[in-house]
Amino acid sequence: MRKPKFMKVIGLALIFMVVLSQMPENGIRALASNPITLGKQQLQEGTNSYFGGTVTYEPENNTIILENVKVDDGGHGLYIPSVITGINNDGPVRIYLKGENYFGTEDKPLGRTKSGIYASRPIEVYGDIDAKLICYINRGGNGIYAAYDVENVSINGGTYVFHDTAKNTTDGFNVSGGLVKNRKTPILPLLLQIQLSGEDLVLR
Repeated sequence: MRKPKFMKVIGLALIFMVVLSQMPENGIRALASNPITLGKQQLQEGTNSYFGGTVTYEPENNTIILENVKVDDGGHGLYIPSVITGINNDGPVRIYLKGENYFGTEDKPLGRTKSGIYASRPIEVYGDIDAKLICYINRGGNGIYAAYDVENVSINGGTYVFHDTAKNTTDGFNVSGGLVKNRKTPILPLLLQIQLSGEDLVLR
């Protein structure tokens, strides 16, 4: 009685393998794809309101525009997975900052081990000259964190301030301090001038 049941399981496994072998590559990737999240919310295509600000997400050209958002729900500020739902290429995700954006607040910092930006694929961050990204980081988190297999993270323009609430310190873009970390290659600022002013690092 057990043999027919065993053969049925083997047959189903073979059918599944045949189906996978016939799927196009982007179809297989879609099975393992994940959405980009802002805090704990999945980004929706187009221009939408999130956390009191405006976010424009254009998956066709890998672009996210953040304007005056204040993420305070305990998740990562912005989570970029390695394989993204709706994006079928390996190009970098471009993040544009406008206005004053907060990932975590003084009263509600990011969750433990959460980062302002957590990237599992290459990213390019651009900021208007008066744009700000201010992160309130909890224990074990980073301002900007790139996973081990991420080849490139670039930052151009804007002001970046990272408050480490666990240590009660403020860091203006200190790579060696661990608040901006790429486990494989250095963060690559695309800039002409670095100006340190008080607690803020201004990239122009």
